[in-house]
Amino acid sequence: MSVLFVTLARESVAERAYFDITGANVRKIMVAVPNFSGAAAGQQGQAVAQLLTKGFELHGFIAVIDASRFGGSREADWKSLGADYVVMGQIVGDPAGMAIEGQILDVGSNQLLAGRRFKGAASQWEDMTLRLCDGLIEDFTGEAGVSRTSMALVSDGTGRKEVFVT
Repeated sequence: MSVLFVTLARESVAERAYFDITGANVRKIMVAVPNFSGAAAGQQGQAVAQLLTKGFELHGFIAVIDASRFGGSREADWKSLGADYVVMGQIVGDPAGMAIEGQILDVGSNQLLAGRRFKGAASQWEDMTLRLCDGLIEDFTGEAGVSRTSMALVSDGTGRKEVFVT
């Protein structure tokens, strides 16, 4: 039997949910990521949701519900889909270009737990999305996410040392 511990810590502005993800038999958190909405979203709303999904899956303790099961819509019966949480996001126009916002909806209590907003140029949407992912992971666990992590590899296969960054 898997046990998932949830602790709600009262903060001045919002409550945070913390998950123990270190146990061997931890059940993955089921998260739905519908397309981001907003006047500035357009096709980018789906792209942001897809990138956020990949970022969540990278962390290993989150299972993202396939968007085809709910058509990417923000209006679905989340409980029947098995979602523990839903990321409700939107893309809004901003004088600097755009802002990407995401909030965690606890399906069980139907309350918003945490949210983040990142502003930047429209060309920076991928970085803002991965920052959002890392921020929401931090809201879940208390530890920063690793979506924006780069890895460096040193190789001397050519006879000279070369550094490759991914």
